[in-house]
Amino acid sequence: MKAKEVYVLLSDLCNFKCEHCLNSSGPQSQRWRLSEPEIQKICSDINADPQVQQIHFSGGEPSLHLDWLKLFKKNLREDVTWAMTSNGWFGSRLPSFFEGLRFDKISLSFDSYHLPYISAEKLTETALKLKDMKIEVDILFTFEGPKDLLLTKAFKDAGIPVQFCQIVESGRHDKEVHQGKSLQTGCPSLPQESRALEKINYIPGKGYTYCCGPLAFDSHREDSFLYTGELKNMGETPLYKELTSEAFLANYQNSDQSICHFCVNYLSKAPQ
Repeated sequence: MKAKEVYVLLSDLCNFKCEHCLNSSGPQSQRWRLSEPEIQKICSDINADPQVQQIHFSGGEPSLHLDWLKLFKKNLREDVTWAMTSNGWFGSRLPSFFEGLRFDKISLSFDSYHLPYISAEKLTETALKLKDMKIEVDILFTFEGPKDLLLTKAFKDAGIPVQFCQIVESGRHDKEVHQGKSLQTGCPSLPQESRALEKINYIPGKGYTYCCGPLAFDSHREDSFLYTGELKNMGETPLYKELTSEAFLANYQNSDQSICHFCVNYLSKAPQ
């Protein structure tokens, strides 16, 4: 087990309420919420594991929890790089908004579902401000069809990298998983060139898991299969053993499904 990055879901509180949100985040959401003892535990676990090189904050909207982020900064070792996935609502408050924090990279989430809340032009302005602050920035764009490419023009014209991802059949989104192999990004825990699972997620009140999609958020399996309370024990979890098995890898290679859809179908049949 060679975990290089820990994704921490701070909460499902968000100032947007997008129709496709994979964990149903929104202004009134209270299903997931990190506690201060969990923050202390995560920092202690990462500090004890030199293989972890990056912490990545997600949500919900992680920038709504600046006090928690400052607690991470106080307790986390200095050589860990910081990243965040955000909707970018804070653009007008830069550069002072992140005073006292140190982000190395921020991925700004955007697609057609975000349009009721923010425009591509406004998010481009935010991205350029972040670049001026010496923060690496890209756009994480959920792609459904060719018409969506028009929404990326403002970012590309400004020289902001765009990373495409797929719709996930999870949470509030009730459509079929996008099946197109040509744009499929795959599971971030399973690098194409390696069998090592390099990304670990922390879900409040649950623990560490390799899943950041429907297995984790929609309770397709029991907690003992998906989670562990100890970062150092990730290689011993039932989910890890399934994901690294010859049967799983062989079946996925022969599948035309997205990785999230395949996981739900395949692992629902795995021994309980």
